[in-house]
Amino acid sequence: MTVIYIIVFGLLLLISIYDCIYYKIPNTFLLLLFGVVCFYVLTKDLSFCMQRILSALLFVIIFFAIKQITRGLGYGDIKLLFVTCVYFGLQKSFFALLFASVSGIIFYAVMYICRKGINKIPFSPFIVSGYLLFELAERLIR
Repeated sequence: MTVIYIIVFGLLLLISIYDCIYYKIPNTFLLLLFGVVCFYVLTKDLSFCMQRILSALLFVIIFFAIKQITRGLGYGDIKLLFVTCVYFGLQKSFFALLFASVSGIIFYAVMYICRKGINKIPFSPFIVSGYLLFELAERLIR
């Protein structure tokens, strides 16, 4: 495990906790995370950088369109998806988001059945847990 890896997941955990409490993701946390991710990406070759940035832009454009149609995601979630996609890549981001969506739907369904009356839930904890579980599964397979 590298130092950058630990810093990224530490910042993601901080973002998740803040989002759970206040239902928003501060730009300062995202900028700090983006700075760490840029440092990581810029230490690689140019084709790696371009591939990560372009795939993240594609990923974010899709979710920005979804936000405009459904109003389900917040702008903080979209910015978080961009930064994490730059760091983790498109494939990991897709699977992490798939897990995040399924676990978020299950969580919402359980809360609905328990009649807790939740009308909005923070999505970043599900995004972060998706990345974390994907990373753990990948390491267990190796």
